[in-house]
Amino acid sequence: MNTKVCGISLALLAALSMVFIVTGAATFDAEEGDEDPEEPIYYLDGYVFNIPPQMEREPIAGVTVTLWSSMNLPYAHGDTDLNGYFKIQYDEAVHYISFTIDDFTVKGWSSELKQAGESGLYELDLIDSHTVEGVHHLYDNAGYTAIISRTIGTIFGTVSTEIGNAIVPIEDATVTIVSSSTIMTAETDETGFYTFNCPSGTAYEMTVSAAGFVKWTADGVEPSKQSFNIRLEQKNHEVIFGLDLAHTLELFGLIILLAIAVLTVYLIRKPTSMDGIAVINDLPDVVIEEEHEEDKED
Repeated sequence: MNTKVCGISLALLAALSMVFIVTGAATFDAEEGDEDPEEPIYYLDGYVFNIPPQMEREPIAGVTVTLWSSMNLPYAHGDTDLNGYFKIQYDEAVHYISFTIDDFTVKGWSSELKQAGESGLYELDLIDSHTVEGVHHLYDNAGYTAIISRTIGTIFGTVSTEIGNAIVPIEDATVTIVSSSTIMTAETDETGFYTFNCPSGTAYEMTVSAAGFVKWTADGVEPSKQSFNIRLEQKNHEVIFGLDLAHTLELFGLIILLAIAVLTVYLIRKPTSMDGIAVINDLPDVVIEEEHEEDKED
């Protein structure tokens, strides 16, 4: 009897132990599974809008969206379509994103972005709840990733040259600025001053030309609050004997003047032939008076 009781007790204890083991394992599994594993991000997508003056925002195409591993190392890039939409490959090594298009600057951005100084880059701070099937929606409730707009800046300054030790302004110099979408031209005034009110958010190629001066060019000129002053060099018109054009013309003028003078003297004192002998007709004619008859008779 005691043996049976002991056997039954052991069986019950064993069964109870199994229950605790299974329950504990299930409980442990449940605790481990409370947080779903983070879904990997393979792509970022979003929308870029334009805000023209006094208008509602509208999609803008052709915005280059670039991901950066560091501020100097781009990782991948793509352009927005007609709906302002972009989708670009992502990697954990990526830390920054940028939005660029000529003549426009970024005015607003998603809450998952933080401006990184004045570099034009935005630091990524992604929220995993926005990731679906490996694509992270880089836009919040406002529905946009970035908002950009055309802004107006100023390029201004003076054009001058150096004569001796003096700085002399150049009037009527032609100043031209060119970007992928803008061409503007201005003339300098009597003080050599020029100015442009032009779209900012882009760099321009600038050229300056004036009669008698070497053409001046520069790339990467951007609108700024500081003046852009330009010094032109005079052209070196070396023509003959090391002289420039002006002095060469003076030399030829002197030679022509001397030639005319010599020719004039020659014509005035032109030799004539008399009995086969050449004489210079610069002497007055000699008049021989005939003796009167009565003188002869005497």
